Amino acid sequence: MRLTFRRALLIALLPPLVLAAAGANATSKPPPSPVVLRAGATTLTLAELQAEIEATLPFQLASLGSNDAQIRRAYVEQVALPRLLLAEEARARNSSETLAVKQQVNRALVQALQESERAHANTAVTDAAVKSYFDEHRAELSHPERIRVFRLLVADRAAAQKLLEKARTIKDMAEWRALVRDHSIDQATRLRGGDLGFVHPNGDTEVPSLRATRELFDAAAKVRDGELVPELVAEGKHFGVVWRRGSLAAVEPQLADHAPRIRQLLIEDRTRQALDALVAQRQSDVERGELALLDELELHVPADPRLPASALLPPAPVKARPALSAGEAGLR
Repeated sequence: MRLTFRRALLIALLPPLVLAAAGANATSKPPPSPVVLRAGATTLTLAELQAEIEATLPFQLASLGSNDAQIRRAYVEQVALPRLLLAEEARARNSSETLAVKQQVNRALVQALQESERAHANTAVTDAAVKSYFDEHRAELSHPERIRVFRLLVADRAAAQKLLEKARTIKDMAEWRALVRDHSIDQATRLRGGDLGFVHPNGDTEVPSLRATRELFDAAAKVRDGELVPELVAEGKHFGVVWRRGSLAAVEPQLADHAPRIRQLLIEDRTRQALDALVAQRQSDVERGELALLDELELHVPADPRLPASALLPPAPVKARPALSAGEAGLR
């Protein structure tokens, strides 16, 4: 439909002399697109109309008629022409001078510039660039083996040994939780059954403020899911009864899985850099007046009903506290 539409309208609307000139000299600069509609000072050219139709979703075009001719005519009469007439009326009323319209126009212009830079960045981000980023960040995208660990921590070896023997006889999680609640000295995990979550080989966990030790992971790695570590695990001056509850296998990242997200990330990064460069380039065009006059502006900011009244008060100073730890450093 698009080729047929373009060809038909070109034949119907281009002046014969222009067509003759185009045929006589195919290498000359193409003539300007002819005006299809005019409403006062507002015009719509053939090229603009073609671009509009091409940007319209097919199901929307299909609702305008059963064949190409009906769709073309209906689009002009029902969509393009009313918009031109309303735009001309808005100009006659100086609607473009209102603050709300100026803001909308500026936002539309900025959005158009962003889309233009994003389209340019899209062509600039090559497969090689995506692979380079993937190779550079491979370690961040990979996941080592992780082990779900429950741990009861005790300060005395003899007491810990007795608790290990008792732990071997427990029948369910309720008994284990009661044992940890009554005897563990790790305040960070005592009330949740000593659950450290998934522990990484280096002692990291899924909770940034909670850490285990490499020795604990190594000990848990020697048994199967659901088994108690047969020996006490030393953590500094303390001793842990360790229960391996589950595990997640190591995940090696694949380029195909991450390529779409990496490409979008690189496109957005290039777009942001391009826009920042444009801002820096145009700084010399800025004329700043008496910025001290900003102090005369009156701000009327309504309270957010979603926030408590105390949220409007300045925050009280907070003393720095060490992060909770599942090891010796976090014990209290």
